[in-house]
Amino acid sequence: MSKIVTASLAALALLASAPAFAAEPPAKVLKTSDVNFRDPAAAQAFYAKLARTAAAVCDSNSANPEVTQQDRVCAKLALQDAVARLDQPAVTALHNATSARQFAAR
Repeated sequence: MSKIVTASLAALALLASAPAFAAEPPAKVLKTSDVNFRDPAAAQAFYAKLARTAAAVCDSNSANPEVTQQDRVCAKLALQDAVARLDQPAVTALHNATSARQFAAR
């Protein structure tokens, strides 16, 4: 079964950083039809692609530290949303493990 995943901004991040005239948050569509999620390397590669895409979608290209922090929050929420929408156990497990490591590193 073919799925398409959209990395989209969370409403909170959108309100905090996007211009008022933006009708919809920026988004990028990633096709999954050629990804074998049973292959750990393929799942890892797709998760990395999701993370890069979320960061790119949320990047405001600002040097302002407050905006940069908003970009990071946006990317985190966009990745979380994309993983949930994808609903692939291998990718969800990778995301949970990565999130746990990041939390433990604080």
